[in-house]
Amino acid sequence: MTADTTPEDVLFEEALDIVIRLQNAPANPVTLDLIRHWRARSPAHDAAWREAAELHGMAGQVLNDQSSSLNGEGGASRRAILGGMAGLVVATGAALHGPGAWLRLTADRMTAAAEVTRFQMPDGTSVTLGPASAIRLAAGGGRLDLLDGAVCCDRAGAPGRPFEAAVGDLVVRGGNAMFSLSRESGIVSVGAERGALAAGAERLAAGDWLRLDERSGRVERGRLLPGQFAAWRSGQLLAEDETVAAVVAHIRRWHTGRIILAGSELGQRRISGVFDLRSPLAALEAVVHPFDGRVRHVSAWLTVVSTL
Repeated sequence: MTADTTPEDVLFEEALDIVIRLQNAPANPVTLDLIRHWRARSPAHDAAWREAAELHGMAGQVLNDQSSSLNGEGGASRRAILGGMAGLVVATGAALHGPGAWLRLTADRMTAAAEVTRFQMPDGTSVTLGPASAIRLAAGGGRLDLLDGAVCCDRAGAPGRPFEAAVGDLVVRGGNAMFSLSRESGIVSVGAERGALAAGAERLAAGDWLRLDERSGRVERGRLLPGQFAAWRSGQLLAEDETVAAVVAHIRRWHTGRIILAGSELGQRRISGVFDLRSPLAALEAVVHPFDGRVRHVSAWLTVVSTL
């Protein structure tokens, strides 16, 4: 154990290793017996197991069925585990390959993690595409669909011409305007730096921002702080009363490995502040520290954020 490794980190890594064993051999009685004894060693062992299991998507009925099987209740529960693990493999594969494959097939422009690119559309609109983002462009200009991530549009080079930018069901319309558009964790954000915009039924003047929760339909509005407009262009995140889940999603786009937020309660906490996206792991530490959150570097490709 290194100076930076805590006993909780060691337990979590052990639990994660056992979960992977279970995934590889879900009906192996030796593995099931190992889990039962390991979890019974202390409440901390059991808590580490549950966090590792949640990380792998094993929650609700799958966890209950697994618990029954570990107590020796026979084949039906064991079959449920097999089904749950098969679903887990499918879900993990979809998360790793499905969205990326779909974006590659449908996007006209994509960026990698920590990459910010700028280009000009045929109609003169200047576009800045954020990291790990994707857009689809209409032929000849005049329309942009944000498929993932963040984008900034400057219409100074195409004054007076109609223009639309859409994400999901929200369509933003503006003439000689400069605005940003993003979607993170089901939250769509629009910010107007210059000119007037129509965002669905809402109207935005220069300096206004709008946030739409796609799940509840709730709309929040406010005024941009100095330097807040599309601050990601210079590697900064200015968060104002945003959920931890949304802020972590922003940071995730600046990191090449996977960042997983374990636990919905931490994700729903709200935070404001300025974070340096060019140092994503340090930014993660700063985001979760006020809530007693922990950032664990399980490997070079996996970082887990939790409260354990």
